[in-house]
Amino acid sequence: MESLEYLKQDGQEISQLFYIRARCWYRNYFRLSHVTSILGNDSVKKWIKNSINSILIQTEKGTLKWENIDSLILVSTSNNQEEKEVFVCYQGERLRVSNPYTDQFEQMKVSKLRDVTVDHFIPINFVINVIQSLNEALNCLIENNDKDKDFFNNNQNKKGIDKDKLKEALNTLLKQNDCILMTQSQNSKKRNNTNYIGYTRNGECDYDFIMAKDLKDGEQEYYVHYSSKNKKPELVRGKAPDGMYVKKILA
Repeated sequence: MESLEYLKQDGQEISQLFYIRARCWYRNYFRLSHVTSILGNDSVKKWIKNSINSILIQTEKGTLKWENIDSLILVSTSNNQEEKEVFVCYQGERLRVSNPYTDQFEQMKVSKLRDVTVDHFIPINFVINVIQSLNEALNCLIENNDKDKDFFNNNQNKKGIDKDKLKEALNTLLKQNDCILMTQSQNSKKRNNTNYIGYTRNGECDYDFIMAKDLKDGEQEYYVHYSSKNKKPELVRGKAPDGMYVKKILA
């Protein structure tokens, strides 16, 4: 007889775990406390809620968002009470949940709730650097945070940052960071991802990572890429597709 542990979407424990993670997603690049001092607490709270609702979950029938599931379920069987399989309840159906970064569907298994984590599919420093190069308000916030720790204690300084452009940067981050459910052990493994300089997005959790571009052999141009599905670097003839790029190669 299986033992079910239902974790409702509004359950305090799991929501609190994700809330804490959402507040820490951007680490030292810029602080949400600084954003709050400029945009106000209500705006940032709404943005964090939207971030949590947008967490992706890879299931046996495709990718779902956190806001669309009814509950997350941990199931332990009589064979191994210590090991629990992770499911989601969606529209009356129980769906198996998989770790990302795997070639085939891999049932997510944990021993306790805290082993279920959420992190970025795309390294967040990569996304931050790209947006910083495109968004003056975000760039200003990060540069001043690095330059002067007391910068945001001065209201006159804060008035110099464009609120609309900062909101635009936050919304772009929300769309690009692609936070996804994974186990703690899978989260640790992904730190060893191959270095790349850019990526193009083909769909939710489906990317082509550009490892090198502008390679030439005489008149012929090449680029190197690998996909999130096959993870095998390939030399491709032609010009690299447009995507998000940074000058520094990031892990």
